[in-house]
Amino acid sequence: MNLYKEQVQEFLNTIKTKSDRLINYFLAAYFTGGIICGYFYDTWNIAVTVGSLCLVAYYSTKLLLPNSNAYQYVLSGILGIFMAQYIYQMHGMFEMHFIAFIGSAILITYQNWKLQIPLVLVVVIHHAIFGYLQYLGFQEIYFTKLEYMDLETFIIHVILAAVIFFTCGLWAHHFKKYSERQIEQTFEMGRLQEDKEKTEALIQTGENLKFTIDKLNEAQQIAHLGSWERNIGNDVVFWSDEIYRIFELEKGTVVRYSDCLDWVHPDDIQTIKEVGTNALINCQPYNYECRIITSTGKLKYVFVKGTVQVDDANRVYKTSGILQDITERKEAIEALRKSEDQFRSLFENARDPILLLDDTQKFIDCNQATVKILGATSKEQILFKSPGEFSPEFQSDGQLSFEKSKQMDRNAFFEGSTQFEWLHQRLDGSVFPVDVSLTKIPRGNKNILLVHWRDISEQKQANETLAHQNAELIKTNSELDRFVYSVSHDLRAPLSSMLGVIEISQEETTDELLLEHFRMLESSIKKLDGFIGDILNYSRNSRLEITNQKINLKELILDITSNLKYMESNNHRKVTVNMDIPPDATVCSDRSRLYIILNNLISNAIRYQNPHVEKPLVNVKIDLSDTETNIVVKDNGIGIKKENQQKIFDMFYRVSESSVGSGLGLYIVKEIVDKLEGRIELESNPGVGTAFKIALPINKLINTSSNDKNNDVQICNDNR
Repeated sequence: MNLYKEQVQEFLNTIKTKSDRLINYFLAAYFTGGIICGYFYDTWNIAVTVGSLCLVAYYSTKLLLPNSNAYQYVLSGILGIFMAQYIYQMHGMFEMHFIAFIGSAILITYQNWKLQIPLVLVVVIHHAIFGYLQYLGFQEIYFTKLEYMDLETFIIHVILAAVIFFTCGLWAHHFKKYSERQIEQTFEMGRLQEDKEKTEALIQTGENLKFTIDKLNEAQQIAHLGSWERNIGNDVVFWSDEIYRIFELEKGTVVRYSDCLDWVHPDDIQTIKEVGTNALINCQPYNYECRIITSTGKLKYVFVKGTVQVDDANRVYKTSGILQDITERKEAIEALRKSEDQFRSLFENARDPILLLDDTQKFIDCNQATVKILGATSKEQILFKSPGEFSPEFQSDGQLSFEKSKQMDRNAFFEGSTQFEWLHQRLDGSVFPVDVSLTKIPRGNKNILLVHWRDISEQKQANETLAHQNAELIKTNSELDRFVYSVSHDLRAPLSSMLGVIEISQEETTDELLLEHFRMLESSIKKLDGFIGDILNYSRNSRLEITNQKINLKELILDITSNLKYMESNNHRKVTVNMDIPPDATVCSDRSRLYIILNNLISNAIRYQNPHVEKPLVNVKIDLSDTETNIVVKDNGIGIKKENQQKIFDMFYRVSESSVGSGLGLYIVKEIVDKLEGRIELESNPGVGTAFKIALPINKLINTSSNDKNNDVQICNDNR
């Protein structure tokens, strides 16, 4: 209520200040107007004297009584005097009565109807006195310019003036009431808004409190921590929701302190009683860990912390605190202990030396394998020494062991791990090589290095032996190559000479028996020459690198069939070779090896044709894709039995004693296909024919030109 009155008073003061500022302008206008009227009617003395007195009366009252509204009533009377002054100065001009009406309207701004009273009194007194004096015959009264005013006119004049003054007073009164109502409504709206804000704030506070409680319960559930309170008087214990969850009890179950003891592990009850009794006696905070058995029979570990509260008489009336489920932590500690025990067992029983190196490059631990390999009698001879102290002065690359050891350790700490070979030195001075692995691992609040040594003395010795054997093998292979070349040259030359002699002898005799013997001898020599050729092809395939070049497949097949034109089959019939090859088909591969493959497959098809078919055929089909060259050599020959198909690629394998050849042909084909990183498949049915399917990878062609424009070279790029 006081606030409302203060707001009303503040509003009235504002109205008063604004009205006073407006009155200052009107008083100045009234005074100035009097001076102007004095100029026209020569009434300077009246304008100056009366106007000045009015201003002095108004401002002196306002100055002497600053906290009073008396100056407003003085103002009301002064406005009436100004009316009388103007009527006199204008020699009774009737219109000057409006000066009073204007003043009455101005007073409305103060919103005080009582201010109309002094003005009305001055007007009434002025009209009564000055009108009476003028009608009595006094001169220069200047009340009116009329010679005579009847009673009826005077009454009408009075009534109209009263209406104007009453109306202005009524307006002032209503304005004040309206303003007060506005202030009251504004105050009420402010109060309602304040009540609304308080209500909203209260609701928000409730929601925040609920949110805080929910978050607290959530935090308690996450931390497995709850709060409790025990009333000593009735022994009732109050639990938060989380403690009910820990004990696996229904929320709201009434719990007493004696019930709590029933859930404690029997081995921990005595300790809890002692801690609780001491806390109650000494009124001191307490804490302990114990085991509990929940309502479902689960064993849990809990941590309990409590405080004791006393009244004014220093008597304990309540204890309160927290309870936290630490089962997971206990299990983690136990698991960590077991893990450490296992690590220690592995560490100590490992066959390889394992050490721990700290950031000062000193060994802080090692296993028994380390003691053994260094020829020590105990760990004390190794611990708190640097790796350089168990190394020769220089490593195999000529670096100082101490300097290189520090560098390797720094690399491991920076990169996390590193591995290298090292020369270590036993206590007896003997040196042995090891493969060292350094791994950074955390320990406490710093990092250390896990050092693993693997003795590679035997590996080094084995590598030396292997290197010696490789050198011997290379020497043997070289000698074998020379032997193969020598055999192929020294044996094939006499065979060629023998074939020449046989051919001459056949021309000089007609004896059928002798000619038959010559043919048999010629067949055996050619068979031997073919065997030597197979040996030479095998040797070349195994030792020569692949030389890729552009090959026109059709020209290659024609070259092979041309050489096999006069080859006779078992029944001396000619075999037709058909080709299904794309025009201008070219591949990038090793020409000599591809020639051997196709030559062997086509010659076998010719050699083992089927005597029961009318037209023996060999079909060679080649398809090119973006990645492979697919070759199919298919005949309608005698075929191969199912049980023999798995063996035909074996060295020296022959299907029967009557088979022609050395048994190396298909073996060499398989070796070459493997060399070219391709694959070969066989499909065969006895009496129907055989098909060999070969897939070889495609290699890219790179065209280069020499300075001679006519000398273009094409090189194959291995795209495998």
